[in-house]
Formats: sequence, C-alpha cells, structure tokens
Amino acid sequence: MKKLFVIILCLGVATIIFGATQSSLIDSSINQPLSSSDLSPLSESEEVFGWVQKYYVDDFNQPTTKGYITTSSFLEGVFSNSATTNSFLYAKLLIDKDDFAIGLIEYGGHVVKNSSSRNSESYNITIRTANDSRMKVTGTMYPDSDRIYINEKYEQTIVDALKEGNISLYIVQSDWRTTTYLFDVPASNFVEAYDSLM
Repeated sequence: MKKLFVIILCLGVATIIFGATQSSLIDSSINQPLSSSDLSPLSESEEVFGWVQKYYVDDFNQPTTKGYITTSSFLEGVFSNSATTNSFLYAKLLIDKDDFAIGLIEYGGHVVKNSSSRNSESYNITIRTANDSRMKVTGTMYPDSDRIYINEKYEQTIVDALKEGNISLYIVQSDWRTTTYLFDVPASNFVEAYDSLM
C-alpha cells in the first residue's frame, strides 16, 4: 500500500512539473505547452489509445487558438543508464506546426531534463518502422528544457513513418552512450489528428 501511495505521489509531482514547464514548443511566454490533464494516464472511460488535439493555454489556463497533437496517454517503455537496466519509462510526444518534441519520465516520476543553463544535449534516435526498416535522426534538448526536439530536417521523417504505421524509438544520449530509452509509438489515428492540425 505504501508503494502504491509513493507511485501515485510521484506521478502527481511529475504531472505538475511536466505540465508547468515552458519550452520552445510555445510561441510566446504566455502559452503553456500542457495542462496537467495532458499527462494524466487514461481514465477508465478511455480504453483505446489514440492521438488527440489539444490547445496551448494562457496565463489564466484558458485555451488559445494554437493547437498541438499528443498521445492520449503516456507511452510506456524502458530506459537504461549506468545505474539501472530496463527500468520503467513513460514517454509523451507533442507535435505542433513548428516542432516535434519528446518528453521522458524515468522511474515513473523523474522528468528527464537538461539541468544545464548553457549547453544543449544531443540525442541520436533510431526509428524502427512498421516494415522493420531503420532510420536515424537526431534531436536536441536545449538548456533548462525537459523535451527532446527532433531536429527540423528530420521532423518530416518521423511524421512520414507514423503515417505508415506503428514505430519504435530507440534514443541514445550522445554524451552518455550508456543512457538509452526505448518505446513504441502506436500510429492508430495519427494521420487524421496530424491532418486536422495542419
């Protein structure tokens, strides 16, 4: 029972931290990339995974006209580093007209963040497509950010792969090659959600 309480508490803290963080996924300082409900696990009434369109919110937590698409719940996967192997991972993808970003939460509650205020972190990402081909792209986590942004020249590569079907992402932090993340991304209604956003 105590473990369940700790897990629920960690998820709550992660939701608050992840939902309140501002990043370059937003146009201006008044837009928030997420509301706390964006990172909530599926409720019992939401039985099917899918992509949903949401809207950034202003300082008053009111929706703006700028939309983005995201997964309806956390994606689950595993991560490894020098201290652990195949530990539990949550991932969340966020796509708007300008950016494609990935948020990661280790151990069910620790948001992956670039703690440097000066240096960006680079990531090498391998995509395994529905037809088992592999493509390599790169991403960047900017200073003080909690998201990996797919480098602009590769954004369409991932979008096209998702339009073809489910994909898997294997992410390696360039400076710490022992830090890896692996998770699947179901395509379900991605095409419809993406087309409605664009």
